[in-house]
Amino acid sequence: MSDMESEGNAGSGEARVVPPDLSHVPEGSHRRGRRRMSDAHIARLRRRRRRRRILLVILAVLVALAAWGAYLAYSALVAKREIQAAVASASSLGAGAVTGDANAAKTALDQMGGHIDKAYAQTGNPLWKPVEFIPYYGSDVKTVRESVRIMADMSDNALPQLETALTGMQVKDFGVSGGKVSLPGLKDNAESLRLANETITQANTEFQRLGGTHVPQLTRMLADAQRRFDSAASLMDAASRFAQVAPAMLDVDGSGAHSYLIIGENNAEARAGGGLPASWGVMTVDDGVITISDFISDTAIAQQTEPVVPLTAEEQSLFGDKLATIAHDVNITPDFTRTGRIARAMWQKTQGQTVDGVIAVDPVFLQQLIGVTGPVTLADGTTLDGTNAARTLLHDEYYRTDDYAAQDAFFADAAGATFRHAMASNALDARQLLTTFSTSVSNGHVKLWLADEGLQRQLENTAIGGTLSRAAGKPTVGVYVNNASQSKMDWYLDRSVTTTYVGTRADGGRDYDVHISMTNTFDAADAASTPQYVLGDGIDGLTGGRNATLLYVTAPADGRLVSWRFSDGSQFDNYLTLDGLTVGVKRVELAPGQSLEATVRVRTSNLATGNPRNGLVVRQTPLIRNE
Repeated sequence: MSDMESEGNAGSGEARVVPPDLSHVPEGSHRRGRRRMSDAHIARLRRRRRRRRILLVILAVLVALAAWGAYLAYSALVAKREIQAAVASASSLGAGAVTGDANAAKTALDQMGGHIDKAYAQTGNPLWKPVEFIPYYGSDVKTVRESVRIMADMSDNALPQLETALTGMQVKDFGVSGGKVSLPGLKDNAESLRLANETITQANTEFQRLGGTHVPQLTRMLADAQRRFDSAASLMDAASRFAQVAPAMLDVDGSGAHSYLIIGENNAEARAGGGLPASWGVMTVDDGVITISDFISDTAIAQQTEPVVPLTAEEQSLFGDKLATIAHDVNITPDFTRTGRIARAMWQKTQGQTVDGVIAVDPVFLQQLIGVTGPVTLADGTTLDGTNAARTLLHDEYYRTDDYAAQDAFFADAAGATFRHAMASNALDARQLLTTFSTSVSNGHVKLWLADEGLQRQLENTAIGGTLSRAAGKPTVGVYVNNASQSKMDWYLDRSVTTTYVGTRADGGRDYDVHISMTNTFDAADAASTPQYVLGDGIDGLTGGRNATLLYVTAPADGRLVSWRFSDGSQFDNYLTLDGLTVGVKRVELAPGQSLEATVRVRTSNLATGNPRNGLVVRQTPLIRNE
């Protein structure tokens, strides 16, 4: 015990607490042993906190991506459904326009606009934009968004004009009654149709340029949409052109009377443009009132010693002078613009009458027309109806009489009587009439050429115009035939043409295989009982039902014929051009029951648009029995 402690205790008698001497205790020792963390430990703690922040950010991004992906998946599903519905509505719109059902057309129009708007509301969302930059599939998204943008533009700029036209026209009242044509509202709404058609045509051009995708299902859907869109655009184009041409042509606009040469063709003796021009007559239209003259036989039109119009060197090489010197050969060219000019000049020179245009029709069209207007009874008591007209005119009449003059008179009477009956009919079903006419035009049974250059321009690159297509962007292959046996054996000639897409070259040109089949269905056992006029006069040893045909295959504009294979191992006889198009020419002789198969590979221009698997446009000499 210290002295101080002793003293204190002694003096007071009580114990005194003395504070400890802390002067020697190290500073900080009062922290009860807490040690300083090392730098490594601090760094580990910081890394843990950083990882947690990163994980939280990643989690947030993943949640956002999942939500974005879910939205895109849902949005894509909605867009797909709306696009398909819009395309279906476009088809209904075209059908309604053709049949004259304005209410159905307007309903389809409203539905199409609504579906397009809904699709664009999905794909137009900025959230779709980043997906375009994803490797491989980004281009697919861009294609889909572009397709919807094109349709949205059409919806905004074309559909209002189309709605105006449909509202202003009374399509159901279009038709002929008591010999007078009625087209209420067509002239006044022609401009709206033209403006709508311009936008739709441009939209279709852009839409057809869209390529395939990496997703087969999406590619198929796009190809189907392109096919339907193209079909609807073609119908719209036809309606617009009709609106530009018909009021003036039929003088429902007060422009003055017009006359048109009508040529009734006989497909039993094929011509590239249709059938032998057997019957010729004139239709006059004055203030919508139609009158039909008597028809005459082609044999009544004198053969000329010189072509009635100058022929090109290409025409001379392919067809010779007879194209423009003999009435029954004016359509051995597949180009109806040339047939029209030649026939008009020949009629003017031999009959002294100038016409404003030329219309060619065949018995298949007459049969379809009679199916709408009702049966026709001819001077000899024969009744033609919607089921027997083609066979009666192209087959049965030759077995009924071997009097050539009587046959010519029969054909002339049939052509004139059918037209006069149609013009005089009352309360025709305009929808049926429009449908029949549209079908006949599409299949090549009706063609039209107009002398007025402005009106004729409306017929360029159309089926009714019968022009050789020069549209490289919409490649067309032609398969045409001319009878080479001076017979009526083409009633028995079955033909078919199909195309197969082969592939697209690096330069953008596309290759297609064109499959052609020709069969002589005549039964050799019937040769003895068949009129000689049907069998032919036996030129070149063609007897007993043998038939000879000149086959012409024209390449697409700015394209070419690449290769060909014939089932008999033969080749094309000639390789020429017509109006700049490459033409392969071959003479085909077929005995009864014999067939020839050919596969011709053609190459298109590198300007060709649209889904290549939708195939080529095929123009061919109109068929007879299998329609």
